[in-house]
Amino acid sequence: MYKIIVTNSFSISMLPPTDKMGVLVEFRPISAETVRSWCNQNNVDVVSAIGHADTARIVSGLLGVELPANRISVKMTGMESLVVAHIQAVDCLRGRRHCQRGRRWNSGR
Repeated sequence: MYKIIVTNSFSISMLPPTDKMGVLVEFRPISAETVRSWCNQNNVDVVSAIGHADTARIVSGLLGVELPANRISVKMTGMESLVVAHIQAVDCLRGRRHCQRGRRWNSGR
């Protein structure tokens, strides 16, 4: 089963240990619709690594995929994809229960 980890941040400490050759990291902008289709495929295990409940709720709503708040340490093995949800929420203060106004998926474009 293939794994997709959805998070709202990235750190180089998430990368697998490497030899002297290092590791290649690629960042590509993708739409919420693309992520949604990946998550809804058969044989895909979707793991939330979003630590805050409000952020998880916003990302879940944008993707149409249930992603609970799940504060975990991510250590990639090279056999999964990491989706970093870069959310820009206008008029949304941290701690609000609902953030409907102004939320949008930032595809990096």
